[in-house]
Amino acid sequence: MHPSRLAQSYPRIPPDVVTLVLQGHARGDETLARRILNRITTQQIDNLRAELRLCNGYSGVSTQRAEQRAEPEIDLAEVLTLFDKCRVHGVEEGGDDAVDAMQGAGLPRFCEELGVDPYSDPFVLIFAWLGRAATPYQISRAEYITAVRALRCGTVAALEAQVRDVRALPQRAFSDFYTFAFRWSKPADQKLLELDMTIELWKIVLTLRPWPLQESWFAFLHNRKLRGVSRDVWRECLRFAAEHPDGVTDHDFEGGAWPVIIDDFAEHMMQAK
Repeated sequence: MHPSRLAQSYPRIPPDVVTLVLQGHARGDETLARRILNRITTQQIDNLRAELRLCNGYSGVSTQRAEQRAEPEIDLAEVLTLFDKCRVHGVEEGGDDAVDAMQGAGLPRFCEELGVDPYSDPFVLIFAWLGRAATPYQISRAEYITAVRALRCGTVAALEAQVRDVRALPQRAFSDFYTFAFRWSKPADQKLLELDMTIELWKIVLTLRPWPLQESWFAFLHNRKLRGVSRDVWRECLRFAAEHPDGVTDHDFEGGAWPVIIDDFAEHMMQAK
């Protein structure tokens, strides 16, 4: 169904939000989209509009121009208190006091304050991506504020409420997030991210887009005893997963311009059948 036709059934919901729900969150499934729209709250609508403002230009979701009205300013005092608490914790555990950022142990502390497992949940990665964090494993005060404003959260309770909702990324936004996750996780002075760390990162990121072949891929990489994974292999793995979502029955070895390790994995999977 075209989003404009679906929007006619929900006059209280902005058409751009209906489009995002249908094409992004429900992935074109009209029944699922209606189920979401029938239960949507005013707060959820506001959150989705914040997501649209953030993702506009690369999400691939066709939207109407947002209403030209000023957004009410958010009182950041409470969430900045949380930032300061986590920043201090990071410094106390060996971080650089000259850096105005959550760093080191301050990042797991931030997750724990929000009831999130820092080692298995993608929230802190998404939060860093929303803030456009530039330095690996750091979120500066300015980047933190950018992320909080994108989420329209002025309280810790509002941040806690976003832990689940923020995961519903449109496909092109997910691709951008996926690329960011590797860059933010890899030490700037290294060309490769150590293999075990990369696999753990894949496990976290792919909770948003599970790939049935991922465990086979991880086992294959371990058996090859790779020292680490490059940005190119990380990026092309997402393309490979999109082309082979359930299994590898054929593969373009000549024209696909794949990294060698992905060609080898494709051959391995085809021979295993």
